[in-house]
Amino acid sequence: MTDTEDWMTRFYADRAARKALAATMFERNKAAIIPRLASAGIAAVELAYEGMGDSGCVEHPSYFGLDNQPLAAPGIELEVECIAGGNLALVAEVKPICEALTDLAYEALEVHHHGWEINEGAFGTFRIDVAENTMTLCCNVRTAEYFEDEIAGEA
Repeated sequence: MTDTEDWMTRFYADRAARKALAATMFERNKAAIIPRLASAGIAAVELAYEGMGDSGCVEHPSYFGLDNQPLAAPGIELEVECIAGGNLALVAEVKPICEALTDLAYEALEVHHHGWEINEGAFGTFRIDVAENTMTLCCNVRTAEYFEDEIAGEA
């Protein structure tokens, strides 16, 4: 095996391990966050995201009550898991709910729409329905088409 083949084999193995760890972390963080939202009287949360050209961002969460009216951000903190650098280990951190939700949206994108920020990118909404205990990731992927016509013959 060449050095390049060895490096690529390690790269893909590390990427698969990180994706599996991110999926586990996502499920655990979901289980930690939803009950805290319910105890704060929040019925739903939405986070918009946008990515293209090798960068992207998730907007701050919007909170909604049972009457679907906007609510102020709750001032709560909670313990969530994060991936510790390149170690591929999960560590617990206490974060404000806004930061924990933003991280959760990034985790959902990493697990379900890896590459959402690359080239033409993607945009959409990450929605949490607290009562239903569900999370929905609406992802609109942009594509580009390129056409080339050759016109032959005499002018």
